[in-house]
Amino acid sequence: MRSTPTLAAAVLVAACGATPGVGPHPTPAPVLADGERFGTLTYKELPAAMSVEAYLGVEFTLENDGGGALALEAGEAVSRGALVQAAGQRVALRCTVQAPVQPEPGSAYPTGLDGAPLPRPAFCRVTSLRTLPGR
Repeated sequence: MRSTPTLAAAVLVAACGATPGVGPHPTPAPVLADGERFGTLTYKELPAAMSVEAYLGVEFTLENDGGGALALEAGEAVSRGALVQAAGQRVALRCTVQAPVQPEPGSAYPTGLDGAPLPRPAFCRVTSLRTLPGR
């Protein structure tokens, strides 16, 4: 039986415990009329050792009710500490999508079956954050 890159990637993602729905093309969270996205903010501490999970860098996600997730990152307007504090809560936020960062030539990185660097997800840099009442 021949393995396909898609199957191999799915097995790799499952093996490293990466967040489902977060990849090079994240599933957008629902957007309110004023442009806010809402869902549950999740936090997963990244391992200190080199790993696929650390390479991908998905520490914060906005999980929507439909099962999709959007990879988030702190920025000047909203700190990492503020995101950690809001973890596990329903939130509304605004963010700016950032292009995926490619690894530096000559650096260590995990590869796909084709030998190319694994694609990193696009992150949404949080520019405003507020918690929502209830669950």
